[in-house]
Amino acid sequence: MALAFACRWRLFQRALAFRQQNTHQPEDYDTFRQVLEAGWADVWWCGETNCEAAIKEDTKAASRNIPIDQPGGQGVCVRCGRPARERAIFARAY
Repeated sequence: MALAFACRWRLFQRALAFRQQNTHQPEDYDTFRQVLEAGWADVWWCGETNCEAAIKEDTKAASRNIPIDQPGGQGVCVRCGRPARERAIFARAY
């Protein structure tokens, strides 16, 4: 039983490290588009469905997660420049 837990724990740790290494925080839309070619983007997002639709049309990526642990404060939406109160993870589906 302990061996099975240890194996699952190591697998979880590898997956977590992979996610951290491949998640980037681009500051502008051009960099955002580049990041999405091979990874995940953690960005400020306005939350508007039409903004997400434009991102999806342009990059083939969509929001995958809005983390529970938000940094607080406000930012500017990576695509439209409107005020944003949440960060979201964007990625392509394969």
